[in-house]
Amino acid sequence: MSSPQTPPAAAPKLGTTEWLIITIASIGFLFDTYELLMTPLVAAPAIAELLQVPQNNPLVTDWVGRLLWIAALCGGVFGLLGGWLVDKFGRKTIMAASIFLYSAAPFCAAYSTTLPMFVTFRSLTFIGVCVEFVAAITWLAEVFEDKKQREKWLGITQAFASLGGVFVTMVSIWISQHMADLPAMG
Repeated sequence: MSSPQTPPAAAPKLGTTEWLIITIASIGFLFDTYELLMTPLVAAPAIAELLQVPQNNPLVTDWVGRLLWIAALCGGVFGLLGGWLVDKFGRKTIMAASIFLYSAAPFCAAYSTTLPMFVTFRSLTFIGVCVEFVAAITWLAEVFEDKKQREKWLGITQAFASLGGVFVTMVSIWISQHMADLPAMG
């Protein structure tokens, strides 16, 4: 004789807090990818300007390569530390701090006057992005107690990271088409 199976319980309805967290995480993942993919686009022109050499100069190529691995290494190390930072200071605090960092650092990089300053600020951008990614995933995982709901929303919000690639492509195309009309910055 088989026992009657109870139907699975319905997933809890999402409240305002859950929707806010989903929205913030989605926007954060989109801008994570946007910031990471913007670096290769801005690196060569910025480095050429800082070194006062043409973009096709071998020094520019060398420094673009160095910038990419330095920034990625910094981001990776701090990404690994992200879990510890979340545990020590709280996910909301770390999320806010990392978003501020990767918002302010590219602005500062745009106004860099030396190559070390530019590399530092682009590396800080990567650090902010990687720590924000860890903090957002942690926050999402803790918000949803229902396993299926947690898996669903982790996947959906991280899909927005792919839209960051689309967004950076659209911005790059727009800038290329309107470059002559844009004001000089300095």
